[in-house]
Amino acid sequence: VIYFDDFAQTDFETQLDALKLLNTDASVPNFYSVSSDKKNLSINALPLSADSVTHIPLGLKTELSENVEFSIDDVEKIPYRFNIYILDKKNNSLQDMRQHSKFSTYQEKGKSENRFELILSSKTGSYNLEPASSLKANYNEGKLQYSLAGISENQSSKMVISNMSGQILGTQIFRGSGTQQFQIRLNPGIYIINTISEIGSVSNKISVN
Repeated sequence: VIYFDDFAQTDFETQLDALKLLNTDASVPNFYSVSSDKKNLSINALPLSADSVTHIPLGLKTELSENVEFSIDDVEKIPYRFNIYILDKKNNSLQDMRQHSKFSTYQEKGKSENRFELILSSKTGSYNLEPASSLKANYNEGKLQYSLAGISENQSSKMVISNMSGQILGTQIFRGSGTQQFQIRLNPGIYIINTISEIGSVSNKISVN
């Protein structure tokens, strides 16, 4: 449970928060938020930041390697101008939980306290994911091949290729994280590959010899 209180702090507070007691059932994952002083909480009271973005670290501990699903069942007293995201740093994905209230991913057995974040943001499409781990691209014999990790198979995205002057040379709509192909004739030089979707934008450079 995460709720907002004008008098709350980001550190653990005995009057407003509750420590997480880990369950002993191996089939049930332990899920909790993490305070700024590194306490694991089942109930976390926070001030709603006047800034445009609030990051809330999440912890997950599982006794099994399995698919886990995050869902938001009830949202109260969060102004609708705030978008609600789940950030998965390992898979470099960001899901808008107001549009898609369930998020599923694979979790290895063990504890993760630096992988997931709940993000409240008044900005839309303001997150640039890391290109090195998510967008792969290469060019060979008139074909651009690229793949974008961290999106589901039914996720629609747009690829834009442009030169270093910002001139758009081509676009393509694609779905899923599989390898895509785009026919285009490129002269030697440096080009920018940019993918745009509901979860954010990712860009990378390619060199054509």
